[in-house]
Amino acid sequence: MKIIPVLCMGALTAWIPVSGAEAPSAPVAEAAAFGVSVDSADNVPALNKALDWCRRNKAAGLRVAPGTYRFTSDTPVWMERLRDFTFDGGGAKFVFFRKKGESFRVMDCERTTVRNLSVDWDWEKDPLGSLVKVREANDKYFDLEFVDYRRFPRRDVRIAYLSAWDAEARAVGTELSNLGRGVDMSWVGPRKDKKKEWLSDNILRIHKGAANLPTGSVWRAQHYYYDLNCFRLVSNDALTIEDVDVLSCPGFAFLIDGTQRGTLLRRVTIRPPAGDPKRVISCTADHVHVARSCGDLRLEGCDFALGADDCLNVHDVTAWAPEVRGEKTLEVRNGARAMGIGDRVEIRNADYSPCPDAVRTVVAKRPLPENPRGAVVTFDRPVPPKTHKYGFVLFNRSYCSDGVVLKNCTFGGNRARGVIIQCNDVLIENCRFWHTESEALKITTGWTEDLWCEGTGVTNCVVRNCTFDNCQAGARGKKRDEVIFLSTYLRQPSYAPGWESSTYPIFDRIRFENNTFIGCGKYPVPDGSCGKVEFIDSRISK
Repeated sequence: MKIIPVLCMGALTAWIPVSGAEAPSAPVAEAAAFGVSVDSADNVPALNKALDWCRRNKAAGLRVAPGTYRFTSDTPVWMERLRDFTFDGGGAKFVFFRKKGESFRVMDCERTTVRNLSVDWDWEKDPLGSLVKVREANDKYFDLEFVDYRRFPRRDVRIAYLSAWDAEARAVGTELSNLGRGVDMSWVGPRKDKKKEWLSDNILRIHKGAANLPTGSVWRAQHYYYDLNCFRLVSNDALTIEDVDVLSCPGFAFLIDGTQRGTLLRRVTIRPPAGDPKRVISCTADHVHVARSCGDLRLEGCDFALGADDCLNVHDVTAWAPEVRGEKTLEVRNGARAMGIGDRVEIRNADYSPCPDAVRTVVAKRPLPENPRGAVVTFDRPVPPKTHKYGFVLFNRSYCSDGVVLKNCTFGGNRARGVIIQCNDVLIENCRFWHTESEALKITTGWTEDLWCEGTGVTNCVVRNCTFDNCQAGARGKKRDEVIFLSTYLRQPSYAPGWESSTYPIFDRIRFENNTFIGCGKYPVPDGSCGKVEFIDSRISK
């Protein structure tokens, strides 16, 4: 059985099953025949050999026998150019341990399904996160006790991030959270940093003043942050991931990029296994991140929890160009990688208001030596005159992540936001958001001078029959504790002091209907970035 996307309700996607994904005329291979074995120390070479055979012989599928399999190569499991194909994990568990790269790379496939599989990291060798208790803290150093370990296994441990831990909820986010985003530990740096030392088997001293950390407080320490992703999905067409459990990974669980179109995640869980108190983190970045795509993403019956960043972020990368360099040329200072020669780019004012006759084709691009994020970009026709003090924001119209459907999903327990929507034609229905550290739902678009540039606005978004349960846990009672964020940001991220918002209504036809808010902070207040926004039949309970 395979599925294909069909359009309905404008740009929203419906999915229907069609026969042929396992046609009897095409072979179905057994992974064991190629050497994939529970006894192997590294199954990457054998599994890639099997997948290569399937590609060359136009196989209908590849089956894996039940069991636990080890994967230790830095080379990913590579599914490439497969057509009408099903990878059936057979309920197997794949355990990874490596130093670079992603676990799976799925690229340029059509009508392909990955199913019946669980994926994990080798925690016995390398825990991804730990609960730590502050034993002592002053203006010179602070001591952390690894409460679930008699002896922590990695003596060259990295502390990448600290997030306040709620023991009752078993989730991150308390009144100790720093603006809802934890305590930044990036300065600890590499694993052999001289700024830390072991005082005992499970007590680590960090030579950095932190007198503001309360003695006895408990935090979740991340040992990875945006490092090694699990599934990288690039430029596939009609890809289905179903009945897949990502128990943990040191990066994004799913990263979508390129011209990916028609992606279905059905009954996908991204959360730690139950019953093990040491397993306090799932992924160490976003659970699902859509950097670029050609749209039509659907999540059904998914459960994302305890990751180190947003549960879901859907956007297309954009660019900021503050200066005109010539008749047809702009200086891009952030987001230059968002476009290449031949791409069709829409030029807008930096407040997202449209410019007349704004679409151009990129004909030349050269780097800015002093700025790796920048470039000098030349177009096929003259650029509009600069009328906004911050210049322009650029949309690459070769990509369009519109058409998102989220049904019967659960998001929560994570650091940062639940779901970020930065595209058009969205339906969020019968979903539950619980104990997100920051906003449960963020409808936004923005650019910054030196961090990220994301989103092209949101039009036609419906959120209905959803529950928001004790969200914004890290900012409760503070000045900004909206459960739903609905605004743009210019120059700086929306959590930074002094951020600015546009007065151009790049958000329109946003509808919240029959939703329930329990124990949450402020109700969302639309600002000048919004056109028509409706709130209908909401229930609010403290």
